[in-house]
Amino acid sequence: AGITLQDGGRPGWRRNGVPEGGALDRLAMEMANLLAGNSASEPILELALGGQTLEVLRTTHVALAGADLDCQVINPDSQEPWRLAPWECREIVAGSQIGFGRCVNGVWAYLAVSGGFRDRLDFGSVSGNARASLGRILGSGDVVYGDSETRLASMAPIARRRLVKRACPEERTSTPIRVWPAPQWDWFSHDERETFFGQDWTVSAKSDRTGYRLEGSPLTGNRPEMLSEPTLPGTIQILPSGQPVVTLPDGPTVGGYPRLGLIDPEDFRLLIQTRPGGKVQFAPRHRTSNAAGQ
Repeated sequence: AGITLQDGGRPGWRRNGVPEGGALDRLAMEMANLLAGNSASEPILELALGGQTLEVLRTTHVALAGADLDCQVINPDSQEPWRLAPWECREIVAGSQIGFGRCVNGVWAYLAVSGGFRDRLDFGSVSGNARASLGRILGSGDVVYGDSETRLASMAPIARRRLVKRACPEERTSTPIRVWPAPQWDWFSHDERETFFGQDWTVSAKSDRTGYRLEGSPLTGNRPEMLSEPTLPGTIQILPSGQPVVTLPDGPTVGGYPRLGLIDPEDFRLLIQTRPGGKVQFAPRHRTSNAAGQ
């Protein structure tokens, strides 16, 4: 459970109603691939919250990035597990078991192998999207294949790679997530905007790759009905209940709820890596005179 193949997604198809998809934490995907000697958007495994077990069928280099899901590796000739830490690449021999246990921090972890994974393409991408029936949804016993020839050429002489600590991205911090005004910004009163930016929001358990629901004091103003309009990943829509929902890469390409803001792309991973029950706070990225309530 909680594991899919992902890559850079399906850009260019949104006008046809096809979600972009792809890895939720793009930085973690890119770093895992670079540690494994791949190009930045090679297909990787995206794992959520832990609890998965993988078996390595062929000796390869494996890189891990993103959330810390307490990854432990057991070699076939030893029952003593050793830890594969985030932002690290190690050679793992055939027959080894890779287990993901408790979630130490974050939500989404990314596992890359040298040469990248190979699978069927839908609209030019392997990315799994269960709701759109795109890509192959992985289950117990499924086998995914890598490019062993590329591995031997690029990584054979290397036993281990890791990012120096100062280069590792910070995980959840107290820094507010920056938000740009969206088209319906002016539909929200000064007091409603103050309510939105002045509180901690809780990430709901009713969240997935299509969208993160947020729970807190609702925005209760009256707003006109609107026709559905295009939405981008990171769009903050306000539901009739007054609660926000943030569109994610597997979410719909259009939405019919007022859009308050758009999360700054540089801060998107701060929301993505916040677990259900975790708190997030937002800050306006650009204050116009109206945004400041003047």
